[in-house]
Amino acid sequence: MKAPGAPRLGHPQWSTAQATDLNQLWQDLARVINTNAAIGTIDAFNHDDLPVASKVGDHAVILDSTVNTWGAIVAGGGSFVVLAWFNGTNWTVIGV
Repeated sequence: MKAPGAPRLGHPQWSTAQATDLNQLWQDLARVINTNAAIGTIDAFNHDDLPVASKVGDHAVILDSTVNTWGAIVAGGGSFVVLAWFNGTNWTVIGV
């Protein structure tokens, strides 16, 4: 049972430390997904090579992102490798 007043996922009262912990969780998850075929893999692309017919919820590893900040819109031509998801309009960073 959750303690009274404990923050929920996405709760606006999350501290910076909790947000950092969530980002670390995504990083760990990305490493597991990319290294364990039994769980599955996420395809890696340069930004300009992302599938045109992407649907909401698609995930990809972007090899040439210009940003590595959680929630930022991914643009190509940079040096960051990030885990991103498609929100229906843009690819956004969900892990670095």
